[in-house]
Amino acid sequence: MYRHELDCAAYRSLSTDARALLVEMRSLYTGADNRIHMSRREAERRLNVGRRRAEHAIDELVDRGFVRVLRIGAFQTKVAHATEYELTNEAGRDKTPSKEYMRWVP
Repeated sequence: MYRHELDCAAYRSLSTDARALLVEMRSLYTGADNRIHMSRREAERRLNVGRRRAEHAIDELVDRGFVRVLRIGAFQTKVAHATEYELTNEAGRDKTPSKEYMRWVP
């Protein structure tokens, strides 16, 4: 993470759970196509927290603009699909990082 990201208002407003989850999500980035799969249960496991804290951390990251939801996860016909996210600090579908978190205002 870069200093300008750590100093921005959006990052400073994150809870410690959301900050830890951001690190976990960025660790899953492979550089291939900027698609991160993270279910709520996976977030619980990685953060070692309960359901409500994991959901709140995910919601914070989406609200502040650190991640964007590409496809909502579902459990249909016995096939589970985790929610798919895009990191806004990396090049995505638009080939340019949007860095929405830098424009977030409390």
